[in-house]
Amino acid sequence: MQRRGMHRFSVLLIFNLFALLMLGTTRGNDFDGTIARTRTRTRTRKGGGYVDDYDFDANVDDDARFGGGVQGWAAESSERNLYSLSSSTTRQKSRRKSTSSSSFSVLQNARKSDVRLHPYPHVVIENCLPDDVYEELEKFYPKHEDIVQIAKPGRTSIAANTRVDLRASMVLSSKKQIVSKAWEEFIRYHSSREFYEEVIDLFGEEVFTKYHGGLEEKYGLKLREIETEVRLMSRKKNPAPVTLDAQIGVNTPVIKGQSRVRGLHVDNAHELYAGLMYFRDKNDPAKGGNLEVFECLLGAGACEEYSEAERWKHRKKIGWDVQFKNSGDFKLVAEVPYEKNQFVMFINSNSSYHAVSPRSASAYPRRLINIAANEYYKKKN
Repeated sequence: MQRRGMHRFSVLLIFNLFALLMLGTTRGNDFDGTIARTRTRTRTRKGGGYVDDYDFDANVDDDARFGGGVQGWAAESSERNLYSLSSSTTRQKSRRKSTSSSSFSVLQNARKSDVRLHPYPHVVIENCLPDDVYEELEKFYPKHEDIVQIAKPGRTSIAANTRVDLRASMVLSSKKQIVSKAWEEFIRYHSSREFYEEVIDLFGEEVFTKYHGGLEEKYGLKLREIETEVRLMSRKKNPAPVTLDAQIGVNTPVIKGQSRVRGLHVDNAHELYAGLMYFRDKNDPAKGGNLEVFECLLGAGACEEYSEAERWKHRKKIGWDVQFKNSGDFKLVAEVPYEKNQFVMFINSNSSYHAVSPRSASAYPRRLINIAANEYYKKKN
């Protein structure tokens, strides 16, 4: 009897020690490593045991998890206020799932937290397209000579560092195929109603209303409700109030020295938003060609402009267009590098000051896509 009791005690002791050992091992695995601390475990009974399934904690922010986020990827350097490209890998990991229906959308990797409101609403997106999509488009980017020939037929020569664009209407209405199928789809999407609404969703209706509320009052509709169409493709007597465009563009090569295509300016008052996507050639040695973001130190819309006559005279003198008189009234807030697969977009207003930095000599053109929405207007003769 005594021996049987001792045997029973020994079996229980061994069983408890084994259970404690297994519990300790499981806990050690649960909390091993930094990523495991952000996980929750669900135990599912299968057969005679359990299977552990892990899910990331929904309360843990992506930026905190990967150590990147807005501070990490878009921090301005102390020297030149350049948007950083050093954290692009981290940046890709922390992306949300795309809400766009198009794999061509330049906003598929954007989040509301990416939008900066100072000095005016703008967003910069590194690696905006998936690698395979970007590579397909880059492979068939039209030669700058072909763009000039189609956009400016009959021109036998064109000045260095001159901007030339293939408008969406040229690409989509041409009887013959002038760009690849992938480029057609890219242009079609970025001049579509769907993309227009995607832009409004990113920046927010309240931000758009702040800058373009006059348009809503004029038509008695929210911007989201206003009719749109592709710019210069309408056959109607009264085109839609908002026209959309997506242009395949180049600045022709800089032959020697340095050249600036455009100085400090704001876009035309009819423009609602503008975006630039860069397709820099991997062999292009040129420096510059970056988008510069400025703030008027006197207040939004308060910096003095040249008259039309003064502006033309100044342009002939220095070789490029400048809209504002006193450069000392402005502060350079940020600079977006001319790099491949980089996209920048801003809401246009009389305070959306920007310029393109001087570009050094290169046999390669500066390749860019211009995406814009405008209120329809007739040009004055």
